[in-house]
Amino acid sequence: MNDILKRLKEATRPDYKLNIAIFKFLHPEYADYVEGRGGLVHTCDGSDQRVLSDVRPSNYTASIDAALALVDKMLPDALWTIGHRGDETPNLFMCVIMPSSGAPFHETHQTPAIAILTALFTALEAKG
Repeated sequence: MNDILKRLKEATRPDYKLNIAIFKFLHPEYADYVEGRGGLVHTCDGSDQRVLSDVRPSNYTASIDAALALVDKMLPDALWTIGHRGDETPNLFMCVIMPSSGAPFHETHQTPAIAILTALFTALEAKG
C-alpha cells in the first residue's frame, strides 16, 4: 500500500500502470497477472504463452466515479467531500475523507480522481 500511495502522490496525470497496481491491491489473486493489450494476462506454467483474461482494471486514476466507488467499498462508513480550489490555487482539487472515527484526511492533486485516491490510501494507511 505504501508504494501505491507514493506513486499517487508523484502522479502527474492518470496512469494505467497505477490502475493495475490498485487493482492488484484489491484483488491479490491476480498478483501474477501482467499487463497485456486490453486487460491483464496470465502466463501458463512459466512458459511464454499468455492466456487472455477478462480482467480489466477500472480507470481509477482518471474516473471520479471509479475513485468514489473505491472509497465506498474500502471505507463504507466514511464521509467524503471533494472540491475545486480554483480561487486559491488554479487547477487544484481537494478531497477530504472523514472516517467514522478519528481525524479527517485532506489531500490535493491536479486531478480530482487522484486527489480522491490519495486521500483514500492515506486514510487506509493510517487505519492500518
